[in-house]
Amino acid sequence: MAITETGRPATAAPAAPARGFLVGGTAGSGLACLVVAPITGKVPPAVAGLGLLLLMGLVPAVSAHLRRALTPRMPVDSAPESTTVEALPDGASCGMGSWGF
Repeated sequence: MAITETGRPATAAPAAPARGFLVGGTAGSGLACLVVAPITGKVPPAVAGLGLLLLMGLVPAVSAHLRRALTPRMPVDSAPESTTVEALPDGASCGMGSWGF
């Protein structure tokens, strides 16, 4: 087996630890609000907790959508001949692959 040299692994951006801390703090705060609200019998913490958790779900979804909207679409070429699928000969079974043959 040949050993191939690969590039260095990508390092995390400098803002990654700060982003992780903020995401963890937001998730923890939202869940804490949802736990504390029934205990104290107050509605504002429950609303804040739901708002924080919804915000955590909406912000990445919206940013991903905006990122995809600004990316130009690449033309799709047809597959090369070597990747086309041919019909199986008579008597061939796809189940043979799951048995290891």
